[in-house]
Amino acid sequence: MKPKPVKLLEEMEAQGYQEMHVCYRSAFYSATELTIFPKQMVTIRDEAAYGLIVVQGHGKMNDWDIETPALIRFGQLTHDEFFITEEAAKAGVTFNNPSSTDPIVVLKLFGPEEITD
Repeated sequence: MKPKPVKLLEEMEAQGYQEMHVCYRSAFYSATELTIFPKQMVTIRDEAAYGLIVVQGHGKMNDWDIETPALIRFGQLTHDEFFITEEAAKAGVTFNNPSSTDPIVVLKLFGPEEITD
């Protein structure tokens, strides 16, 4: 599927991020790819709960540390998978990217109530 912006690209980029629909043809799930640009802090609001996987970068999501592990050993905890409740999604999740060069990239995975065409 060709990625489709969730809003006008210019509007998102002016706020320090980009979000694209990357999976939208299924009746059972959908996904977006959210990129937080270097040195940016943004608050993202959604209407539904979602799972989140960090695929690049490191920083903060609200009060939580987030990062992409280079290696995961058996039994080791990581900071790359989260579940965002509907209440938290509607209130807004704030991402802070302290890196001067590396974006934070996350996949947001939605259930059937958040399908977009």
